[in-house]
Amino acid sequence: MKRGLYIHIPFCKSKCRYCDFNSYSNKNELQDVYFAAMKKELKSYFDRFGVIKIDTVFIGGGTPSFVDSMKIFDILEIVFRDFDIDTSDVEITIESNPGTITREKLMDYKLAGVNRISFGVQALQQNILDKLGRIHTTEDFFNGVKLALENGFVNINADLIFGIAGQTLDDWKESVNKILELGVPHISCYSLKVEKGTPLQIAVAAGIEQGNCSDKLDREMYYYAKDTLKAAGYIHYEISNFAKPGYECKHNKIYWDQDEYIGIGAGAHSFYRGRRYSNVEDIEKYCRNIDANDAVVNQIKVLDENGVNELDVSTLTYSNNEFSESKAMTDEEKMLEYVMLGLRKTEGIRWANFQYRFSKNARELYADKISLLKTKGLIEVDDVGMRLTDKGLDLANQAFMEFV
Repeated sequence: MKRGLYIHIPFCKSKCRYCDFNSYSNKNELQDVYFAAMKKELKSYFDRFGVIKIDTVFIGGGTPSFVDSMKIFDILEIVFRDFDIDTSDVEITIESNPGTITREKLMDYKLAGVNRISFGVQALQQNILDKLGRIHTTEDFFNGVKLALENGFVNINADLIFGIAGQTLDDWKESVNKILELGVPHISCYSLKVEKGTPLQIAVAAGIEQGNCSDKLDREMYYYAKDTLKAAGYIHYEISNFAKPGYECKHNKIYWDQDEYIGIGAGAHSFYRGRRYSNVEDIEKYCRNIDANDAVVNQIKVLDENGVNELDVSTLTYSNNEFSESKAMTDEEKMLEYVMLGLRKTEGIRWANFQYRFSKNARELYADKISLLKTKGLIEVDDVGMRLTDKGLDLANQAFMEFV
């Protein structure tokens, strides 16, 4: 089993109009106390569980590249000191906004051990960037990739968003093809989701603007990316992710394979020792709790007995190397989640892997659901396993809900 470490940096220079992540552009005065709290949280895992082996590290946000790069350096120094990490094989990713990248920051990241950088470019047309509330320009992105390559970064990802109102198919083709010309080995393509409570959603609800383009155009964009990237030698290994061979994101595969991960920082989620929990989201409360009593997590979210709704269990503390108020996932919850996460991968679920992990036959366990999804044309099944069809990739949520 692999294990990942996620480190959440919730600070931004400016919050994007579509973003509902736990991030803020008006709390930058808290950076010092927040990083001190994260250091204490990291140390608490070592104090309570000893040296934990970690295979991947992902620094996300927010905008990690917005903060002083020496803060990233200091955090990773503690990670390398207190965790068991194979430096010859570990993947360490940092998310970045092209508008906050400099040569000096990249040099610091490299010295700190970062070996993968993810650029949130989203689009290469200024009118689309303006609609999304991005602070960078197209030129910032091209310059960022150039600087990354010059500083020895080979493993580079570019995030793109499609399905945006006002975005044309030609716009999308231009974005995909220009990034291909850069030789970036990993590309993520996400359909815009207008999240509740975001400035974009509020404007859409008020009738001021549209959020998404038509479903037909959205699907045309998705299939253009699939076909174009496949022709260019990229592997479509997950619903939204494409990579040249050997450049698949190891950290994200930990999530999809239902392996363990530890989340550090406000709102960070963890799945560790059979328990799923999350840190409180509020930055000030997170810092206060850690400073007061090392209550690293004071909010846990677990699935209910039907594997659907999230239950809240408050004030988690540690006791005797266990989470005293957390709730272990049941075998049924683990199996259900394994299937739903596994179907996100284009290789799908392998029967042998399911049998090895749970000592159960998935084909027999989910026979009725599998039969129904086959009839609907959403999955294909063979002696190796089951996976989503092209139609299933389009209607993935519908396929997942059948299992729920």
